[in-house]
Amino acid sequence: MQLLRRSRMTAGAAQWLFAVVMISFATTAAGQMQGLIGGHLSWAVDPEFMDGDRYVDFELMTTFVQKEGCSYVPGSTVQCPASVVTTPPNGIQACGAGDNTCKLAEFYGVLCVAQLMEQVNGQGRRVYYVPRETNNPYFAQCVHQLNIRVGSQVYVVDNNGAQPDPLPTAEEVGKVNAFTVMQVYDQNPLDADLAEDRWRHGTKMVVGKLTHRVKVHPRASGVVAWLAPRIGFTNLLQQHGLLLPACTASASPPRACLNNIGSLERTLSNDANTWQKANGAAIRAWSGLSFSAADGYWRPTEQDRFKQNWGPNRAECGNNLLGCHESGSPALETLVPLCSSTGTYRRCEEFELFNYYSPVVAVPHVVEVTLSTAAGSGEAQYLGDPDPYSAPHRGFNVQGYDLDGHKMTQYTNGLYKELQIDQNQEKQKKNNDRLRVDCIMTNTVPAGDPQWWPLAPTPTGCRQVYDYDRNADNARGNILKPDYAYTTVDPQKFYQHVVNTVDFSPRIVPGSESDIQSHVSDSAIVQNIFATFPCNPGTQNLPPVFETTQTNYTCNFWEPCRIEIRARDLARSGGTASNEVTIQPALGMPFGAANELVLRDDDQQECRGTGGSVACVYRLLDSEVYDSQAESFFPSAVGRIFLRCVVAYDIFASPSDTARTCPSAPFCFKIQIAGSRPVFVAPTPLGRSFNDQQQEVVNRHDYVTCEDTEMRLPIKVDDGIPAAFRSLQDPRKRLRIYVYDAEISTSGGFVNPNFFEGGTENIPQFESCGQYVHFGAQREGSNAQQTTREAKEEPRSVVSDYLPDIEYTSTGNTLLEVTHTPRTQDRNGIVMRLTDCGGETEPDLARCRVKQVNVDQVICAVGYDNSRSLTKRWVGVRNAQDGSGGDYASDTHCWLIRVAAPPVFVTDPAGLYTPFGDVGVIDTSDNAAAYRVEKFRVGEERTLTFLAQDPNSKDTIEVLILASPGIPRGMIVGESECVPTNDVMCQSVDVTDEPIRFEGEAASACSRAKRTITWSPGPEAAGDEFTICAVARDDSALCARDGGPRFATEEGWFGERHCVRVSVEDVVARWEGSIAEYASETNLEWEVMSYVGCEDVITLQALSRETGLEPGQLPYKLMPRLDGDRMEQRAVFATAVDDSDPEMLKVTWNPQRGMEGQTLEVCFAAEKEAALQVAGEEPMRTVCRGGPQHLVGCMSDQDCTGGGRCLPMCLKMMVQRCEYCVKDDDTLTWVVRQYGFETNWLRLWALNSYQGSVGAENIPEARFEGGTGKEGRVLFTDPDLIIDKNNAGRFRVGAVFSVNGQETAFDLAARFRTTLKTLLSMNPDVDWASPDRPIEAGQQLCIVPCTAPGA
Repeated sequence: MQLLRRSRMTAGAAQWLFAVVMISFATTAAGQMQGLIGGHLSWAVDPEFMDGDRYVDFELMTTFVQKEGCSYVPGSTVQCPASVVTTPPNGIQACGAGDNTCKLAEFYGVLCVAQLMEQVNGQGRRVYYVPRETNNPYFAQCVHQLNIRVGSQVYVVDNNGAQPDPLPTAEEVGKVNAFTVMQVYDQNPLDADLAEDRWRHGTKMVVGKLTHRVKVHPRASGVVAWLAPRIGFTNLLQQHGLLLPACTASASPPRACLNNIGSLERTLSNDANTWQKANGAAIRAWSGLSFSAADGYWRPTEQDRFKQNWGPNRAECGNNLLGCHESGSPALETLVPLCSSTGTYRRCEEFELFNYYSPVVAVPHVVEVTLSTAAGSGEAQYLGDPDPYSAPHRGFNVQGYDLDGHKMTQYTNGLYKELQIDQNQEKQKKNNDRLRVDCIMTNTVPAGDPQWWPLAPTPTGCRQVYDYDRNADNARGNILKPDYAYTTVDPQKFYQHVVNTVDFSPRIVPGSESDIQSHVSDSAIVQNIFATFPCNPGTQNLPPVFETTQTNYTCNFWEPCRIEIRARDLARSGGTASNEVTIQPALGMPFGAANELVLRDDDQQECRGTGGSVACVYRLLDSEVYDSQAESFFPSAVGRIFLRCVVAYDIFASPSDTARTCPSAPFCFKIQIAGSRPVFVAPTPLGRSFNDQQQEVVNRHDYVTCEDTEMRLPIKVDDGIPAAFRSLQDPRKRLRIYVYDAEISTSGGFVNPNFFEGGTENIPQFESCGQYVHFGAQREGSNAQQTTREAKEEPRSVVSDYLPDIEYTSTGNTLLEVTHTPRTQDRNGIVMRLTDCGGETEPDLARCRVKQVNVDQVICAVGYDNSRSLTKRWVGVRNAQDGSGGDYASDTHCWLIRVAAPPVFVTDPAGLYTPFGDVGVIDTSDNAAAYRVEKFRVGEERTLTFLAQDPNSKDTIEVLILASPGIPRGMIVGESECVPTNDVMCQSVDVTDEPIRFEGEAASACSRAKRTITWSPGPEAAGDEFTICAVARDDSALCARDGGPRFATEEGWFGERHCVRVSVEDVVARWEGSIAEYASETNLEWEVMSYVGCEDVITLQALSRETGLEPGQLPYKLMPRLDGDRMEQRAVFATAVDDSDPEMLKVTWNPQRGMEGQTLEVCFAAEKEAALQVAGEEPMRTVCRGGPQHLVGCMSDQDCTGGGRCLPMCLKMMVQRCEYCVKDDDTLTWVVRQYGFETNWLRLWALNSYQGSVGAENIPEARFEGGTGKEGRVLFTDPDLIIDKNNAGRFRVGAVFSVNGQETAFDLAARFRTTLKTLLSMNPDVDWASPDRPIEAGQQLCIVPCTAPGA
């Protein structure tokens, strides 16, 4: 890659470019490692490590000073020909002339690898392969490919010095830094037109990349890697370690040197082998990595110095087995925390890996800092001083990533400590020993130009960030800020800096410093070394700035990746900006392919523009991941992240003191190759949802679970890749859905239960909101068994297996349904109030049968793919809260589940509103047990009110009277009226930025309504029963969907059908009075024995049969009368009204002589008063005879329940033969004369004075009845006795004889010795037209025989 390697241009037009990067120092002295300008070391553990493929892959990227004579061809391994020789001191053998590998180790060092093994006693760790200590102090720091087979004097395996058998292989130890050339900066920029006052010498540099795959021993629980010389310190000046040597005033010839050694918190001392702090305390190692005391490799002493098994003075390191790195310096060291497959320490069976990837950080190895004379009026103060930070240099973002998805932070141990200045000390000024770069975190950004470093009054350190952090400030990464002013820097010198990056173990509890210390051995730590040097832009010039501020990009793998980058030049007031601006890769940050950065409008032109600005496009063309033929990335590249840093230069063809070419601060950005995310697709309901404030809730949708109807909420995800590119997708891609309740509350005034939790125990709620049990919703379909968010097994790394319950399905088939059926009787979301009904004084507030629904539920779903499992890297959102765990996740979509039910009719304890039979009936539709009979009376007005309530207090309802069966004629139906309430209902409250909650006393305008019917039945309705039905309808169409409730419509949901049976009290007579003495309950013939001379008096009253009259109500008024239309001899019956009771009828009759043997009917009827009569209506003439309804009016036998008969209201008055009544002052003589008997008093006396004279034994056909008074005979004991009132009654004048059918009147007269005339007189009802014709058998006759002999 040679974007900066150019041929000479005419008139010096391009020489500025080389001057930027070529500080022409003389080459370093022979026999030493070349100067390390910058670099970084990263690693990745093989994803199959836990399954036996115990490998770690390292990548070392370095920028070194070139070795004169060596060949640096981009894309090839550096080569040092035979002419380049090595001259190591102290008798160490030099490399052979043709041994290129040895020369490279001599000039560019060795990537040392030390495998950390369990100690013999099980405590701590030690290095497995280490060189044997000899009397020569310049031994190798590690076993590597050059010394692995030298002999027994070079290496040992363990504490006893035994040689390994077999010998370690090259993939188990270190590797020579035989890097592949990536960038070359090799042209001397000392051209006349560019050299003035800019640099006085140049440095040729080369950027190289080395990879090394290390096989990890089964007992190893970690690997340490660092950059080291070939043999010991022979190639190191112990005063500076691997960093550049300190600058001196007399350096000859000039060379790359370090001018800010004080910023490493050390200064030169008299002892050439040690460093010391400003306060004189000695330091023996770089203050770098921190690990726990129990770890034998990292020790917490001496401020956690980086200690190794090298250096002759082991005693100074506590006689530690591993020794210490004497007078060392940052060496790009890193630790790979692993686990062992054998042994006991950090055994993989018990201690699985978290870290499969180290952090990778983009810091250009060389940063040219453009200075400003405007800041040169005085020395700048430290950041810790109260004075404002005045150094005007722009900061640059440190971009990094961790494919484990871990949180990271940067720290600069020695540098950051300078910020902690004791305010009681004298202010410390910056000097050449204190020039440094540091990062500060701030939450403020000045308006206008967010790239300027904020002038924060106090520092707050580096941010803890995730790559692609969800926090916008964190996503930009930490910002490094050069902290020096123009007058304090030497333009001839380098200023080297070290930034450590550490990731956080997932085991660390956020915010716990002690927890960080406990688990720091699980963390990965890497170093970045970089150098800065100044550039003077002139008194009237300012460097360019990037107008592009976005630092995080994602490119879909199925299409090319193009990122626009814009820069413009600036000038001070009165100055002139450059006409030409170009953008180039930052030094030490090579691109992955040629021509990746081109003009936006011309892919064939380099990124260079006129007019003071430039717009370019960066194209990611790395052939490792990009298929140029298909113009897409390989699916295996999904999740890969690429770091790129660029700088912008203003180009001045004729530089001067007022304007010279200088670069911008580096602009670093990163690119992730993105896969496709799952997306929700049909039939998933994705309509808009609004809260109570009518604000749309993004990605929330409404869905309803309707009473007694199974809710099946379909949720489906599919691969989000466009259809045209599906063929590029990895065929192993799978999807899953996780559905969960997003708002669960287990405490407070009420409990918002888990929608998916079952159970029959009561859930605490507001007391007024009902006793619910759990909802018990179910998941069915894809991944239905996942009930918790976590999907990966411990330790939840990028290679963790999914939990056993996790189920993935192929794309296009990932469907999960949420089911729920709320039922009032189950109380799983709906309850009905059957107690505490209220409304005793205010029926409008009645609560009997009010239905309450539980709080609205919010359930959410996320679709996931298995990209992490496929790529073995974290590809999804970092620090996500969606449970993706490194996979791609869809947007989270939520559904507001509203438990819906239709309105129901409610009532009060007294039943004034909505009459009910059984109030406990859940649904009254077609349930006769719930219908109460309400009695109406003809001519009286009465009202009925239907009161209904919807479970949702936000609904509006109305009460409707159904056309079927309709209403009776004359009934008036009122309007449906809203009944506002504020304490009857509970409701869910849904407002912005708050979870949905319950409100126990919800105000409602019209979720309650009533409708009243009024009726005064006319007489035509008497006796009829009408069914009047009502239904309440709300205004919600939420349940109007296919498969929804039958009566849920777009116009609203019709609730239960409730009916009231209206019975109009019939006008039915109930007869009372003495009639009851004649109307037998058992003998339904109603025959009344009457006697000539006896007066019969019948009193009767027709009363209304009504029962349960309210106070003040009068019964129907009925008037009894003789039913003359049905009586043949109406005149014989006399009627009168009882003076004491005007509605009582008195009927009198007195049978006369000549009526003997006749039967006369006396019939009665009841007439309604005029108001009760229907035109043309007949009077009530029939009555029930017998049974429970005895003497109650009827129309048919069916009315006479219990066995009675419906017959005319008539008595049969049967006039008896042979017996007559006498009054209390009659004499026998008067009786004979009065009745015209053809007998004498003696015969009457004979028939009635002696019982036995005419008994049945004498006249077998005769009938004699006992008793006294009207009910019996009078016995005459004295023929001359005048009948007094005590002896009034009936007496016998003859015997009743039953004819046998063969006798004629003559026969009978002869037989009984009586005359035909007497026979005819005593039996006037008999047809005697033919006395000689036999009389019909059974005919009864009164026979007055002669007096018996001896009478």
